[in-house]
Amino acid sequence: MNGNLRLVILSAIFLSACSHKGDDKQSANPANGLGQIVYQDKPFLQEYSVKYYFPQDPKRNISSYQVAADRNHNIQIAASGKLFAPYNGQFLMPGELIPVRTYRYMQNRKIAGLISYQNQFVYTDDHSIFSNAWAGSLNNQHGMQKPARMAGGKDFDFLMADDSRVVYFDKNGKSGWSTRLPGVLSVKFNAAKGSFIIVTPDSLCEFRPDDQKLGTLFKGHDITCATPAKGGEKIVLGTRQGYRWLDSSGKPEGELVTRVPCPEITDVEEIKGQIWFGSTRGAYRLNEENKYDYYASERWLTDNNVVAIAPGPQESILVLTRTGLSQIFSRKMTLQEKAMVFEEQTRKYHIRYGFSSTGDGMTNGNISQMTLQDSDNDGLWTAMYLGGQLFRYAATKDPEAWENCKEAFMGFERLYAITGVPGLPARAYEVEGYESSGYTNAFSEQTRDLFVKSGYDVKSSPWRKGTDTGWVWKSTTSSDEIVGHYFALSLFADLADDVQWKNRAKKLLTGLSEHLYKNNLYLVDWNGKPTTWGKWNPEYVNGFAPQVGDRKLTSSNVTGFLQAAYHITKDEKYKQKILELFQKDGYLENLMRPMKEIGKIEGSKTGKVESWSQMLSDGWNYSDDEMYFLGYWCLYPYALNDELKAKYKTAIRDHWEMVRQEKDPVWNFTYAMTGARDFDLDESIWWLKKYPLDLTSWKIENSRRQDIDTIPENFMGRHTKEAISPSEGVVKKHNGTRFQLDEAGNGHSVETPGDVWLLPYWMGRYLGVISAPSDGK
Repeated sequence: MNGNLRLVILSAIFLSACSHKGDDKQSANPANGLGQIVYQDKPFLQEYSVKYYFPQDPKRNISSYQVAADRNHNIQIAASGKLFAPYNGQFLMPGELIPVRTYRYMQNRKIAGLISYQNQFVYTDDHSIFSNAWAGSLNNQHGMQKPARMAGGKDFDFLMADDSRVVYFDKNGKSGWSTRLPGVLSVKFNAAKGSFIIVTPDSLCEFRPDDQKLGTLFKGHDITCATPAKGGEKIVLGTRQGYRWLDSSGKPEGELVTRVPCPEITDVEEIKGQIWFGSTRGAYRLNEENKYDYYASERWLTDNNVVAIAPGPQESILVLTRTGLSQIFSRKMTLQEKAMVFEEQTRKYHIRYGFSSTGDGMTNGNISQMTLQDSDNDGLWTAMYLGGQLFRYAATKDPEAWENCKEAFMGFERLYAITGVPGLPARAYEVEGYESSGYTNAFSEQTRDLFVKSGYDVKSSPWRKGTDTGWVWKSTTSSDEIVGHYFALSLFADLADDVQWKNRAKKLLTGLSEHLYKNNLYLVDWNGKPTTWGKWNPEYVNGFAPQVGDRKLTSSNVTGFLQAAYHITKDEKYKQKILELFQKDGYLENLMRPMKEIGKIEGSKTGKVESWSQMLSDGWNYSDDEMYFLGYWCLYPYALNDELKAKYKTAIRDHWEMVRQEKDPVWNFTYAMTGARDFDLDESIWWLKKYPLDLTSWKIENSRRQDIDTIPENFMGRHTKEAISPSEGVVKKHNGTRFQLDEAGNGHSVETPGDVWLLPYWMGRYLGVISAPSDGK
């Protein structure tokens, strides 16, 4: 069966999916032409954060933090006697907190307390409780020592606390009741009971204005905060060791809850029926599954030391920390709308000579400061972006997508032209004098000697003079680059509907294939020697023990290369080479080897890596997964016959079963490309929804969480039983595990959405397993 079968099958899937658009009579998850379930794209809540930092002043010792918002969408922060407001912040471009100067009379007053009462700001200072709302009529002397903790009752009555006393003021501003109660941490009003709850480090008290009596609801230790919840019927009590539920009378319900992201709780609030916790290591929310959505790192917060949480404008959540304010928004959007956000980010910030590029040089994740850089894998990352845009164009016929495809493709053409070696693509190119210093991927101490012994030049620059004056190109092109080239160029040749552009893609792919064929399945560099990783020759491939993953990987990849070449050129020599590799060199057996047989080659006890087999089998290689699954787009659709196609599907499923816990939609949708129905659509949609809009590399610390189950060290390199939610975990390309707990990021660099998110989304749209946005909301 010829390679055009791919287009026939995928067109059927796509047309079937399109037929469901706007059809309210369809079931919630209709099937496409292959009987695969289709996700109906309806709006969901996408969260993101806008951050504002306090001014950088080493002399400022900020203390006594409070945050509130009013009905006019103003936000204010009280800190160290002053008022601040957020200024000039937007998503990916943090703002700052500047002094509030709205009222002249307030500029010299030392603000002690700030709350939002009836959606208006109410303040305390050394002398008064006052507000600028209600025509300024609330302005009463309190006779206390800087009361910073307060809450408003039913009718302009207030309970206030300073460092030693608690005082109740009625609606006329008269203090009819007071008591000595040092160490008050917070005061809140329980509207359902008409009473105030007062938190100290060792007690939770209740004051009832009706009879002006103070009672103790709960005695304990290390208490930090509390809030009425569930309509006032419950109380959530925070401590330094976790939290507990109380009924409204203070009776404990259940044990202390310690299995939380961070048990050292600093604040607890019920906002729109949801319980939010602040802690010394971030904020978290109790969700409907009785688990926690965790907001930590500068992806979400200015720092992790949360001091206060409050409701904000536009149903946002305000999280105040020691260094600033974070405003967490929840915006309704469809997956396609999310894709458009990432499309804009990619085009505006990540396009370099047509390549999809990462960047660095930022401060606090401010993307406007980013500088784009070359990498070892400009071709691979751009191939994945280009593949996504080709899928987008095939699914939507959007002319913008086609322009993106052409621009990226021209970058590919120059990768070949600039080397001067027929069929050899560069890793990257740059204006001479502005290239990076060397290899992006440094050598480890354990592997450096092995590379040197193998003749690999670890000291010389990989940059070479280009065929164009004033330009240089990066040599030593690797196997993952070539996988990306075959993935993108074969898709381009198949999906482009402009004959001239289609032929240009065929020309590049033919040139690359001729290079590999004439050089005995080696990628030969400028110096006439094979590149370190550009080797698919049987002598190299079968030199590895069967359990070494590279033996299976290279066999699978090169079979796809040769099939793509045969599909494009119809030259029989490629078909004969495939059959030779299968019959003589065991490549079919190699690529069909079950994944469970891939394992470790033990070395000597010296700790040194003494062989390629040992190095390449040290643990599961997630870059290999990326190479496999991209390569499957040439392996399965271009199979020489139905018998091979069935075998390939078995191999793909075997691999997918091994990595399905990653919930990676590229893996899942590639498996769906074979016609499979059990390809974990729900997990893929979860991944696409949960992936953060902020792809900055931040410092991530999930290893200290107490709400996740860790597992012993293992060959797969997984640290937890379940994959970390993308919104909480490390931002990774598809060559990294979703089970990584920590990352030493600093907000200086950012990933490109082109290969990370847009590829799987548009792949799903192309395959018809994700619908266009539904008309129903």
